[in-house]
Amino acid sequence: MYLGTAAKELNPVNITFLQLAVSAVLGTALFFAADYPRAAAVDWQTGIWAVIYLGLFSSAACYFLQTWAQTITTPSKAAIIMSAESLFGPLIAIVIGLEMFGLNILIGGVLILGSVVLSEVDFAGLRRRGRQPSS
Repeated sequence: MYLGTAAKELNPVNITFLQLAVSAVLGTALFFAADYPRAAAVDWQTGIWAVIYLGLFSSAACYFLQTWAQTITTPSKAAIIMSAESLFGPLIAIVIGLEMFGLNILIGGVLILGSVVLSEVDFAGLRRRGRQPSS
């Protein structure tokens, strides 16, 4: 909710940097605090490139696009758009052959798509128009 206000007043790059810095510090601290024995055994030379890629593309780019988008739309519309991620993720996985289409994917997709559509319907406006005499 705060991002909707801050994005309109502050630079999206600065907000994104702050979000990522806090996430990186807290995530790293929690990782070492909760799993130190396994952290010592990690092959950092092999894994660091995956971490860098995920940090730049799956985190930094997505955080920035979300923050920038909130400068041009409302927080509720941004939330609706972002909720569609759980619909498009399985669809892309099916298209590229990493997931099999099943009943659970169909039901989940229908529920997500239905909720997005329902959230955009102006029920109050429909009720008002329904009560007015037709001309």
